[in-house]
Amino acid sequence: MSAEPTSCYICEKLLAGGTTRDHVVPRQLFNPQELPQNLLTLPTHKACNLGLSLDEEYFRQCIVALAAYRNKLATGIWKGPVQRSLDRRGQVQRHMLAANIQEAARRVPFYDDSGQFLGFGSEVQFDAGRVKRVLEKIVRGLFWYHCRLLIGDVSFTTSFVDPTSADSSEDEFPDLKDQSREICLEGGVLRYSFRLCDDSPSSSIWWLEFYEAPRFVILTLCNAI
Repeated sequence: MSAEPTSCYICEKLLAGGTTRDHVVPRQLFNPQELPQNLLTLPTHKACNLGLSLDEEYFRQCIVALAAYRNKLATGIWKGPVQRSLDRRGQVQRHMLAANIQEAARRVPFYDDSGQFLGFGSEVQFDAGRVKRVLEKIVRGLFWYHCRLLIGDVSFTTSFVDPTSADSSEDEFPDLKDQSREICLEGGVLRYSFRLCDDSPSSSIWWLEFYEAPRFVILTLCNAI
């Protein structure tokens, strides 16, 4: 099997012309002062890489904002790289981005079923399309890493597990989750598990957890007949 794909792992078209390397798990999710040396990168078209760059920045804002109140690493990234990113921008762009961050994460009160006040937490509203594009890219890269195959023509279904929900500790598809192997990346950014369909590996289920808080479940279904 090839050590690396000969096609772009994002669009799955043959690599030709302008190419570069892309971090499968976005580099900006990590603490730049403690960046692991073995982050997974794969060759891509420059256009595919650049086409996702703004979505990855938005993804970082949402995920870090959601996890910052409960995770030290996420808090550091929120106060460090995210704030520096705001400071580097022009005044108009900075105000627009700050508004987006405030809109993405709001401090709201939480109550139990009886109406008892539990305290304040973060409410995050995602631009689902932008978040989904980044999650799909990550799954495509991890699939290559584990299978040494491009995932091919698949449909993605993504669900979000709210860490502030009372039943957030309950996994979706627990029987399949029990049969999977949990993998933790260096740096404490991502913990994930996956299961492949025996008859069609491109059909799979992935559990992705960022900063020990936001969790996503991604299903891939092979479209080939």
